[in-house]
Amino acid sequence: MKYLPLWLAEFLERMFFLLLPFVAFAYPTIKSIPTYRTNVAKKQINSIYKELDKFEQNTIETFDQNRRGEYIEVINVMERWVLKSKAAKLATAECYSLRNNIEFIRNAIEKQVIYTGRES
Repeated sequence: MKYLPLWLAEFLERMFFLLLPFVAFAYPTIKSIPTYRTNVAKKQINSIYKELDKFEQNTIETFDQNRRGEYIEVINVMERWVLKSKAAKLATAECYSLRNNIEFIRNAIEKQVIYTGRES
């Protein structure tokens, strides 16, 4: 009030009281946007983990040595989907962990490590 003209000081004071609630609401919202995108990416990765787990359990129960190429192709499709998804860019560490687990299952199928007890 001392340094500014009355009209400008009054305008700034009113704007302060008008914008304060907006900033108090907007700040947490804007801050949560990156976290939201990362959480969506993690949900995508978790859904692929669920599919991978179902595939692995199904393969363990009904393993057929003659269908090994078919199993590998399903694994390759899952890995391609991971590489093409937006989750690969947003949650890189989780994506690499998922790809590592896919590679583990692929190697187990190729070497029949998990499935040796099922063979006749």
